[in-house]
Parts: sequence; structure tokens; C-alpha cells
Amino acid sequence: MIIIRRLNDYHDKMRPYWIYLDGEKVNKIKNGKEIRLDVTEGEHTISLKVDWCSSKPVKVYVQKYENIILECYPSLRGSKRIIPFKSLFKDRANYIQLNCLNKTVK
Repeated sequence: MIIIRRLNDYHDKMRPYWIYLDGEKVNKIKNGKEIRLDVTEGEHTISLKVDWCSSKPVKVYVQKYENIILECYPSLRGSKRIIPFKSLFKDRANYIQLNCLNKTVK
């Protein structure tokens, strides 16, 4: 199982992040919520998208009866919120941070 937790943050509060599992849109996650995805054993790629921005894809290997925990939040937190809007266009694929909390990822 893959568990995705979205930290509660003011930035993007009203916008859900779309979850892509192995290239397929499978669900959405709202601010401060958690989503559980039942997956088969093996390697999977997860990414998140909102509007024209996304996270970098994360590859994980899920073993039988194992839970992989991922945490996501907007890159623009705290003092980074003052970054000019045009800089988002340069790094659209890193707008959302997606980190694995309990396992090394590729």
C-alpha cells in the first residue's frame, strides 16, 4: 500500500493535487488529508500535479504487506513564498515536494 499525506499549508489550500500512479490519474488529495492506494507488489512511479505544475516523479518498490509513506507539500513555503511568480515557469516540475518518509527511493 502507498500512503500519501499532504501537509496542511495555506499555499494551495483550496486546490487539490492530482495523484498519478504509473502514469495514470488515480485520485486527488486535498490540503491536510491522507490517501491510501492499494497497489500490487513491485515498482511503481508516483507523481502529483496541480494546474500546469507538478512534483518530480518518485519510484518506489512495494513489497507484499508493506506500507510506503509519502509526504507532499508545496515548495513555496515560508520565506520561499516571496519568490517571483515567473520563477515557477522555470521549475514547474518541482512545484510540489514529494518525499518518502520510510524508505529509500530512486
